[in-house]
Amino acid sequence: MVRNGEVAINLSDIQTGINWLRPSTQGGIVLSDSLDYDEQRSMQAFRDGKVLFMRNWPVAYRDLTESIGDDGKPATSPVKFDVVPLPGKSVLGGENLAIAANSIKPKAAQALIEFLTDARSQQILFERGGFAATREIVYRDAEVREKKYKYADTLLQAIQLARPRPMTPCYRQFSEAFQTAVAQALRDAKPLPEDFADSMNAALKC
Repeated sequence: MVRNGEVAINLSDIQTGINWLRPSTQGGIVLSDSLDYDEQRSMQAFRDGKVLFMRNWPVAYRDLTESIGDDGKPATSPVKFDVVPLPGKSVLGGENLAIAANSIKPKAAQALIEFLTDARSQQILFERGGFAATREIVYRDAEVREKKYKYADTLLQAIQLARPRPMTPCYRQFSEAFQTAVAQALRDAKPLPEDFADSMNAALKC
């Protein structure tokens, strides 16, 4: 949590969560080798039935429902699953498009942004890439909702309940610092350092 520009952390609560998430070899619930997973390996673990839940399902939906074997042909037994919103609030990030103040072609830049963010482009990104569309009309399309992607209503509900992540120009530095500290605590089965909140605040003042 961020209050008045400062990270306010209950170290005890975070440590309790980390203890619960530790790799299974340390008494937790996470796969022992999952700390080294990327998105592809996470999806494969879900497909193989090694884990019960998968969070990044919109991007993986097509692969999970239209499984392709190593020979490039459709596999015979894609994993069976359903999609539901996570309990509580989810968080939105996203990519921001902007025009540089010193751009020599601001009108062309604006035209490009309008093209990339119009309803048709958003529908293509949603249907072919699994990226959550920023235009509600995409989710209302009957072809999308009833035939191609029946999870559209569920995804729209999750997005409508989501909150934007805190805005800061130092998000990358903060994210890296947070991930590094938590990953180290998970790997080594050690408590978070006492200066964890201080290091997070330092990252926010990059």
